[in-house]
Amino acid sequence: MLHIENIGNKPTYECKSGKSIIDLTLTNNKSHQMVKNWKIDQNTLFSNHKIISFEVATNPPKPKVVRLPKNTNKKEYETSIKSKMEHYPLYGDLDTKANFLTNTILECYNIHTPTTTNKTKKPTKWSAEANR
Repeated sequence: MLHIENIGNKPTYECKSGKSIIDLTLTNNKSHQMVKNWKIDQNTLFSNHKIISFEVATNPPKPKVVRLPKNTNKKEYETSIKSKMEHYPLYGDLDTKANFLTNTILECYNIHTPTTTNKTKKPTKWSAEANR
């Protein structure tokens, strides 16, 4: 779905023969929520079209929490696996045994591998200049 961001009834185009709201700012559902302070600059020079300006409100991305296998405390992980495998079901169907094994591995991994957040990359020289 597209949204028209134009606010009010000020013309976006003016010439000797008339005025009109011919220039539209269109956004999709996601970006519609981000457009703030949409306005028309009435002091436009050298064009019949007025300058349209608006702000884009952005939220910084939430850091992604991850576990890196290289950070696993391997000795404690192995000890936990061995301890839990003492309770491995000797009898039962294959699905029960597979689920036990999968849950054991995941539980021990989560206990002995700390979480970390992804690092944001430093802006490149080009993007730092473009942000000015």
